[in-house]
Amino acid sequence: MHRQKICSTAADVQDALMAVMKRHEEGIMIKSLDSKWVPGDRSGHWCKLKPDYLHKAS
Repeated sequence: MHRQKICSTAADVQDALMAVMKRHEEGIMIKSLDSKWVPGDRSGHWCKLKPDYLHKAS
């Protein structure tokens, strides 16, 4: 299921990622509200954030 949440702060993004992790989902996409999805586009207008990308504290 795709969920949408508008985040305006880093804390909002962190909360969204924590919620995804609790549901054992893959991650979140971060994008500008006015950007459009274009297949194969690598312009950087969209950013994938996955728990796998985070460094664990040792």
